[in-house]
Amino acid sequence: MTKVWTQDHWTEYEQGIVAVSRDKLAAWMTGQGYATGHGESIDDLLKELEWQIEDRIKNIIREKERQAPEKPVRLFSLQIGDTFVLRRNKQRFKLVDLMWVQGMSTRYTCQNLENGQITRLHHSVLVEQVEKHKE
Repeated sequence: MTKVWTQDHWTEYEQGIVAVSRDKLAAWMTGQGYATGHGESIDDLLKELEWQIEDRIKNIIREKERQAPEKPVRLFSLQIGDTFVLRRNKQRFKLVDLMWVQGMSTRYTCQNLENGQITRLHHSVLVEQVEKHKE
């Protein structure tokens, strides 16, 4: 005799799937160092996770800002907006922005004036390769 599933059976089955999913999400959260709070549902857990992720991001940004130098390190007398030529390929670039990477290691965001491509050049490359620049 074949058992016929009623709406109650389907509801119980769906509740079981939701419970397992909630437990998996809660286990992942705790494994990643997040608190689950009083998460009674998946929605509750996701709300709890959302504010914690936002808080972590804010803390990371604060720490990066704290570690950044007070003033940007400047290459020669180049300033944002200046153009220069690299010796190795005679291509012209425009200094677009500075970026700090771990302490004093500086990378410069430059735009190739011939093809418009944006590239990041390390300080040491520019020190060795800048042929001339125009302010």
